[in-house]
Amino acid sequence: MICDAEKLVAIAGVMGGENSEINSNTKNLLIESAYFNPSSIRRTSRELGLSSDASYRFERGTDPNNTLYSARRAAQLISEICNGEVLKGSIDIYPKKKKPKKILFRNNQVKRILGYTIQLAKIKKIFSNLGFETLKGRADGITISVPTLDLILKEKLI
Repeated sequence: MICDAEKLVAIAGVMGGENSEINSNTKNLLIESAYFNPSSIRRTSRELGLSSDASYRFERGTDPNNTLYSARRAAQLISEICNGEVLKGSIDIYPKKKKPKKILFRNNQVKRILGYTIQLAKIKKIFSNLGFETLKGRADGITISVPTLDLILKEKLI
């Protein structure tokens, strides 16, 4: 549950509460952006018989490193579309950032899947353009760091 000092506000990652919905009289917004464990959201949604856009997305997993970017982007869009004023500041309670995964990308897998060979230099360029970092080159492939969305978007952060 998400609660304020006095009442329940929402079922985390599943359904917002009526007392916190936006309507034509809304003047001020507090933007919350969070990560929820996908299996926990799926279990809660099923047990309560509640399915929503939020539960649909959170059940499939979101990028836990992307919450601050998402909140800032939402504020930017609200400002642009609704002529809102965005106040400065944020509170980020994030116990442990997720580190990018490292994988070995083998040349023979490319040929096996695509049916033809792509030069290693071209593969490196493709990965670089997608925000991946090449960590080690090997004769049979490369080790790359698979970024979280936050790492890809960090240069575009408002």
